[in-house]
Amino acid sequence: MDHYSGWKIEPKYSDKVLIGNWVEERRKFRTRYQPKQDSCYNIDFVSFPDSKPDRIFTRSIVKKLEGLPKCHLLSHHGEPKHKHLVSLYDDHYLRSGKSKLPTLRSYDGNRLAWVPEQSDYPTADPPTNFGLFQAKEKQWREQFSEDHKSLYSASYKQPPTSAYSTVRFGVAPRVLSSTMYPSNNNNKSMNFREYRHLQVPGYPVPHTHVNQPAGFMT
Repeated sequence: MDHYSGWKIEPKYSDKVLIGNWVEERRKFRTRYQPKQDSCYNIDFVSFPDSKPDRIFTRSIVKKLEGLPKCHLLSHHGEPKHKHLVSLYDDHYLRSGKSKLPTLRSYDGNRLAWVPEQSDYPTADPPTNFGLFQAKEKQWREQFSEDHKSLYSASYKQPPTSAYSTVRFGVAPRVLSSTMYPSNNNNKSMNFREYRHLQVPGYPVPHTHVNQPAGFMT
């Protein structure tokens, strides 16, 4: 059986046991055997420590990257921006049934373009709203107004007051208290003012028979 290796299907024991901080040691970068890795930019870069940045060139680059101001993007020919709420999709597709034809354009040799360009004169009519914004606004308002409840809290029904049990305390009336007896409140002796005196019990002690042993109650 030992000569056939096919019968030995159990894993062979390895004597290479990992001890100590083998995870940290494996993650260490061995610079002694491998050179330090560097990028192409760091290899080709030539440093000039005495050079100073050009402020004028930097300012011109920043100004160029700013782009057009907001007045050129949101307004045309001095008109307020709230009039330009009609999109190209709304103007071309949703307003396709309008009877008014577009203005005839002519070719301008100075501009090398057909004028007037429609994008330069956008439609100032109110947009065609079909109620999507109003429906979404109502839905968002309802989501914030309603309290988030669980399924149990939403389906739970409060039982009536008669279904609850009333709390009853076994307390005797104040009239039956022994402190209401006049004999217990009379303490005219000055010598016994600082001592507790015997009080008449609140409930009468039942009578006992002579033949019965002491302490036997009927």
